[in-house]
Amino acid sequence: MDSVNRHGEIILLNCRILLSDSEQLLSALDAGNRVRIGIRLREDSSTISFFNPRARQFEYQREVRWDPVERLYVIEEQDGERRFYSHKDALLDTVAFFEELPVTIDSGEHSFRLRGEIQWKMLIPPLNILSPFLQKLHTTTPWKQIEISRPKSESGDKGT
Repeated sequence: MDSVNRHGEIILLNCRILLSDSEQLLSALDAGNRVRIGIRLREDSSTISFFNPRARQFEYQREVRWDPVERLYVIEEQDGERRFYSHKDALLDTVAFFEELPVTIDSGEHSFRLRGEIQWKMLIPPLNILSPFLQKLHTTTPWKQIEISRPKSESGDKGT
């Protein structure tokens, strides 16, 4: 995690996934694969279990692909925003950096676990049902423990 900023009740995280092999990403894109890169943030609390549907979890993902017609790399965010890159170095500088990820938390101390996830090839339906079982298609970083705190506001409301 690069930094934490506060904006009222919302915490904004800046995170970067460290790609161990950027050539693997470029090779996957050159082969015509769509690659999904994401950040998973899970609250680490004794009252929240993996099977608890109320567990607070945040996921941020983007898809990356090579457009052979336009001859550009394309990053598509979850909200549909697209960014285009003509050079691989510019793509590699930005593809694994997630800026201002919003996390809404109550005041107090919170412990989270954070990790990066890469899906090297996105299968089309109905084959995509097999994705969780094809381990070679996925890479995950180890979980990293982070502590985030949000003080109570002096005006008595929930945020600062």
